[in-house]
Amino acid sequence: MSSQEDGGTAVRSALDALDSLFELADEHFDTDALACPTMSPEVLEMVGDFLASSVVGDMSFDEVRHEARMWLETALAGWPFESPTALVLLQALQALAETPPQDSEEAQPDPPAGTPLERAIAAVVEDPATRPALWKALWYGTIFLPVADVDFDADEHAVFRFVTVDIGRETAILGFTTEERLDLVATAEPVGRVEPTGEELARLWPDNHWLILNPGFSVSTTFSAGEIKGLPDGPSVFVPEEVPYTLEAPPADDARLAALRDARHTLEGVSELHWAVIRTVTAKAKNVFVVRTHDPKQTHAVLASLSAAAARAGFDDALVVAAEPEHRAGLTVDAVKVGLVVD
Repeated sequence: MSSQEDGGTAVRSALDALDSLFELADEHFDTDALACPTMSPEVLEMVGDFLASSVVGDMSFDEVRHEARMWLETALAGWPFESPTALVLLQALQALAETPPQDSEEAQPDPPAGTPLERAIAAVVEDPATRPALWKALWYGTIFLPVADVDFDADEHAVFRFVTVDIGRETAILGFTTEERLDLVATAEPVGRVEPTGEELARLWPDNHWLILNPGFSVSTTFSAGEIKGLPDGPSVFVPEEVPYTLEAPPADDARLAALRDARHTLEGVSELHWAVIRTVTAKAKNVFVVRTHDPKQTHAVLASLSAAAARAGFDDALVVAAEPEHRAGLTVDAVKVGLVVD
């Protein structure tokens, strides 16, 4: 059987799985498929529309490969891999992403990692513990953000409306590491763009927006809103000293607890993990994870890996801190006292 036929079979299996999921809804055996924030029913419908379009000839082979790669990146950002439906969808998307071009069609080039930022992305694909180096590379590098429109505020400062895609309940901004990659994707017409450095990124970044960098390319990754705001040191949620806060334990029946336990035991180096919820009068509640590591020298790498794993488990805006930090010891100690032990 040809790879094209294999892809068609995988897509039909995925569409059948989605039809069954939507028909039975809460009575379906695979409830995990509806419990993940990045795999909402709306996202599943969008994926289903794409899969259906891919097999009826509405899209070129190049368009199919590009969008399949983008959905794969979205999937890897947080879909529950214990879900049979998710696995069937991933197999279909992988098959479409690897679809060879027809003789009459030239495949979109996929440049190798060339810049320091791209090499840092490639390193994270091989080893998630290298993510702290990726934050530094983004901070000292430059990216290219396509712009859908430009407005001006009362002081005549430009306010950019970036190109976005919805990931479940989250909104992600599309970005590229080089103009070459942006131009390879935006082939239909010229696209406006801004070129911020990583140091400028946190200041212009809209609240609660993720970043999908190089969608459709092999050198691609996703950053949570917390990672962008916390550059160059990683996810950060700051509680001003003058703002009173309370800490409490999360509900013991939280649907995300099982995924968090899996992440805690999958990662090497985690000795203890405590989960608390912080509330202030000025902001919505935030999740706080306090981590104790086996080897203090590996603390930074462990925190980075847990931050990524927590985002995949549905905690994209969580504050992940070491059990014995140099700063905010009171918050950390209190969170350990009242928090839920994740064992």
